[in-house]
Amino acid sequence: MQSPFNAAEIRGRLKAGRSTVNGFLPELEDKQFLELVEVAPSGRGRPSKEWKTTDREVDAENVLPSMEDLFGRLEAGESNTKIPPAKPR
Repeated sequence: MQSPFNAAEIRGRLKAGRSTVNGFLPELEDKQFLELVEVAPSGRGRPSKEWKTTDREVDAENVLPSMEDLFGRLEAGESNTKIPPAKPR
């Protein structure tokens, strides 16, 4: 089992912004890849949240929804107005 970590440590390792990290840590917790660890107060105010990883493994096949799940299945020659056009490079 890995030692607990907080959002500041992740921001430093990933060189990512506060809102980015604070957005994905609770999402990973909701999906049961992380679990919240109880932290004892060490002074005034609330202690920072800390997480540890769980034993849940990532199923690479189901990380993202399929195109059919997002936009529906198309027949040959049919177009879908839900799919945004590609931006020119």
